[in-house]
Amino acid sequence: MSRSYSEKTIKVLFGRANRCAYPECNERLIFVDRGCVTVTAEIAHIRSGSVDGPRHRPGFEQVDSEENLLLLCRKHHKSVDDHESTYRVEELLDWKARQVTEGTNLDLPEDQLVQIVKQVERSLAALVEAQLTVQPGLPEPPYRPLPSGAPEVWMLQPQFGVVPYLGRDELLGDLEAWCIGRLPFSVGLITGEGGSGKSRLAAELCARMNEHGWVAGLVPKPEALAEIGS
Repeated sequence: MSRSYSEKTIKVLFGRANRCAYPECNERLIFVDRGCVTVTAEIAHIRSGSVDGPRHRPGFEQVDSEENLLLLCRKHHKSVDDHESTYRVEELLDWKARQVTEGTNLDLPEDQLVQIVKQVERSLAALVEAQLTVQPGLPEPPYRPLPSGAPEVWMLQPQFGVVPYLGRDELLGDLEAWCIGRLPFSVGLITGEGGSGKSRLAAELCARMNEHGWVAGLVPKPEALAEIGS
């Protein structure tokens, strides 16, 4: 889904909050050093505009309005969207109200707000560029090129694989052996808490299997299996 936030919406969002909306999370939304502002928060939708997105509500049209947006740290944004049945609209609206109440005394200078707007717009443009690299009929590549102009914090995101993968060599070895086993069809399941590294593990396994001549990648949603198989 495309995202389009007006300059006013971005300024209101960051002008009314200073910490992640997740209860008891003290992660700040921006980092200021030597006059430079770095946006560390992510903008989450309380109700998704995509039919298959988290907490989609048919008929709800104000998807990109300030009232439907929530500022979260990256860890809690992923958790909230990955487990939509646990984090319902009503609860996120309560988080939103609390975040605004606690941040009502903020008075960010205009120059900082301008920097925030530019960074958010640049991040959205980079996200669109990354989405355009996916080829129809094929699984998504395990790692994507880091888009030009992407914020430095994106180098830590698993889909770009910028930071070398360390640890879990034994588990990766077991998974590679499972892939090249003699069974004609096999399914494996790995579970773990949000942020424990499942996505990066899957991407690294796919990358290694591609080196063996496989066409391995990620399937973003079940419907994509039909396109890949056609």
